[in-house]
Amino acid sequence: MPRTFDADRIDSSLFPAAVWSRLEGKRVRAHGARPLQCTALQGLAALRGLIAQHLLLTRGLACDLEQIVIVQAAHQAIDLLARLLLNPNEEVWIEDPGSTSLKSLLASTGARVVPVPVDEDGLRVDEGVLAAPRARMACTTTGVQMPLGLPLSAARRESLLSWARAAGAYVLDEDREGDVFLDGHPPACLKAIDTHDRVIHVGHLDASMGHGVRLGYLVLPRNLVDPVCAAMAITQTRPSLMDQAVLHDFMADGHWSRHLHELRAVYRGRADALRHNLDKHFGRWLRIAPAQRGLNVTAWLPTATRDADIARRAADAGVSVTPLSAYRMHHPVKGGLRLGFAAFSEPNIHAGVLQLARALDGRATPQVARRSKQRPTE
Repeated sequence: MPRTFDADRIDSSLFPAAVWSRLEGKRVRAHGARPLQCTALQGLAALRGLIAQHLLLTRGLACDLEQIVIVQAAHQAIDLLARLLLNPNEEVWIEDPGSTSLKSLLASTGARVVPVPVDEDGLRVDEGVLAAPRARMACTTTGVQMPLGLPLSAARRESLLSWARAAGAYVLDEDREGDVFLDGHPPACLKAIDTHDRVIHVGHLDASMGHGVRLGYLVLPRNLVDPVCAAMAITQTRPSLMDQAVLHDFMADGHWSRHLHELRAVYRGRADALRHNLDKHFGRWLRIAPAQRGLNVTAWLPTATRDADIARRAADAGVSVTPLSAYRMHHPVKGGLRLGFAAFSEPNIHAGVLQLARALDGRATPQVARRSKQRPTE
């Protein structure tokens, strides 16, 4: 069982597994012992068509079917792309703070990983240009930056695309949690404003479908479609055609859109509950990031407060909060905490924040202790 506020957790009970199983059984009965046939290396055309429609409606991205490639899992596709596009000693930007597992993957290709600082407007493109102006690739999470949870600002998006065009570089942009809208409608994805075909859009389905559905997708620059498909064929990493067919049916019959609608409503309520309870118990001591989508909330701590110490105290009380310093690679990171809400009920969230507040009474700052003593009895 995950501990309250474990980051990046989903509530798998919300996924309509019975519906998926029924559709899968129907496909198995229809095909029997005959294997599904698909000549297109990109994957089932009908599924790619539905994904294209979804991207147009939810990301403002207009693309044709030939640019979309269905993959077995997004992280495997990133590994393949890195090995295909990066030569030893070529430079690649990575967000700092960011994914340490991605850093290890990129380093394993022999490329030189260049951490680029991130602030509340996203990737510091100017710092990236100073450190590695001729980098071959930039790896980003422009929709929901991991771990800060904020989108890349419009000005930074333009700067990033301008640099990629001038340097002849690619931007590998992971859309990790793009289907989990919390407030309003998200801005267009980076690929939607990419007029020079430099962005590789990596679509994850984990946040909405769960880890049992091992599929993802890429939206590629046109000149990369054939090399990527050839590499997938050589490495035998093409995804299951049966899984693709069931996902197609799940989307075509309207089950996915209904699931996303219900999922967003539940997660929105949980995010609101977390923000409300953090404000109630911590007030201005914690500054909560205005998350619009995703599975986590980011809270910044007062200056000079060590987030790793806060995380240890929380762990002793049975609560899991991830310090932002855990994602640091090279540049200084402002102290803060990453709290997952998606997998936890509103009563559990309320109880978890209360545990956290009690754990920090008198040991974090005087302000927190004073607010605790002023709280009415629960």
